[in-house]
Amino acid sequence: MDHVLIQSTAAGSPIAATWYLRSGWTISATIETEFVEQHLLPKHETADIAGHGMKIHTDTTFGDYTLNASIPATTQC
Repeated sequence: MDHVLIQSTAAGSPIAATWYLRSGWTISATIETEFVEQHLLPKHETADIAGHGMKIHTDTTFGDYTLNASIPATTQC
């Protein structure tokens, strides 16, 4: 990565981010967030990836979060 530009306005507004990769690719994303148990987490993201004459569009909706879930103990032999 060469650099990233992140733009945000008021709390609750989507976050806009653009990653500029050294290979000539760019990734531009808009991330909508939500508070879950006092943690700001992604809710929905759209992204456009472009470079070398190719374009890719993604649309991601995140599912429900489970925070502080217990982690089962593992046994070691």
